[in-house]
Amino acid sequence: MKATVSIPDPVFKAADDLARRMGVSRSRLYSVALQRFVQDHDEEAMTAKLDEVYAQESSALDPVFQSIQTRSLETSHRSSRPTAPSSDNESVG
Repeated sequence: MKATVSIPDPVFKAADDLARRMGVSRSRLYSVALQRFVQDHDEEAMTAKLDEVYAQESSALDPVFQSIQTRSLETSHRSSRPTAPSSDNESVG
């Protein structure tokens, strides 16, 4: 199918250069790019794919990874707590 679209000059030039470097026609480049864009933004298809994966695979976190993650969060939490000033560092005047 043929279509006429308006494309900003810089985008057209970049696409034209890319098509030349890839050794494909502009039509092929635009077709592939548009197909991927539509696929990436098709939420229903993405949800269906995720449902398919999780129907076969457990979504539970591996116990080893869970332990590592818990320790990492605990360490991060401890290091982000404000510390009280030490009396050793206070100057006497």
